[in-house]
Amino acid sequence: MIDKTSLSLDQIIKVCLQKRFKTLDLPFVTNRQLHHWKATGLLNDERELASSGKKNEFDFFEVVWIRSIVLMRSFGIDNLLIAKVNSDMSNTSQGSNRASLSIFQKQIADTLFDEQNCFLVVSEQGDGRLVSKNEYANMVKGSIAEHHLSITLNILIKEMLLLLDFDSDIQKIIKDYLDTE
Repeated sequence: MIDKTSLSLDQIIKVCLQKRFKTLDLPFVTNRQLHHWKATGLLNDERELASSGKKNEFDFFEVVWIRSIVLMRSFGIDNLLIAKVNSDMSNTSQGSNRASLSIFQKQIADTLFDEQNCFLVVSEQGDGRLVSKNEYANMVKGSIAEHHLSITLNILIKEMLLLLDFDSDIQKIIKDYLDTE
């Protein structure tokens, strides 16, 4: 866990939403892929298009989701199934004081704050769920998740923290997070 001198969960969320990364910062994806993914619903498109003079810029939560798409595609998961997972992950969590965050964003923030293990589990039918380490173990033991892909978010977040260039205000989060791994 992050000690009391570190950033609060709300501060982590603020930094993750404010820091912007350009496509050039993401060596695992191209502009062409991003435009295609926006058109097919794999990536939410709430920003103006690059043709309007604004370049593609993404917050940390979006970068982690983009990397998740790359991983799902590399395992041969169909675009329609990924779009369904995106829809599942884009819902806002009910009963949260951070109501404007999607389920996926909230889990990334919680993982950064608490260093809790979490898995994105994608079923053969395209259902996307975020589950804890214990829930995942129970799913596998109980054969609830026979044909699935699981992405360990902790490892994915660590990969993104090491890859991306952050401002000094988030360096404390990165140091604390990487020191606990």
